[in-house]
Amino acid sequence: MDIILEWFTIIFLAVFVASIVVFNLARLFYGIKCFKVEDCSQRDCPFRIFCYKYVEAYTDEDIERIMKMLEEKAQNEWKDEIERAKEREMKEEKGSKT
Repeated sequence: MDIILEWFTIIFLAVFVASIVVFNLARLFYGIKCFKVEDCSQRDCPFRIFCYKYVEAYTDEDIERIMKMLEEKAQNEWKDEIERAKEREMKEEKGSKT
């Protein structure tokens, strides 16, 4: 049992160290590649999640699409609220008749 635990610990530490090395090499590679870039907004960059230079920029099309989705959501919420109010009124009418 001690051997299994020892091997598990060794494998875990090896994977941990390897991941640190790989990600540090990736940061170094992209640091060299993007050395002259001040602000980056390339959405197809695979390193954008970890890059401190990446700034998410929205185009006019993106803003328009988001606004449209928000308007649709607000309309749906109002429709749902109206339906709930009608259901409450019907329940109140049934309750007052009995």
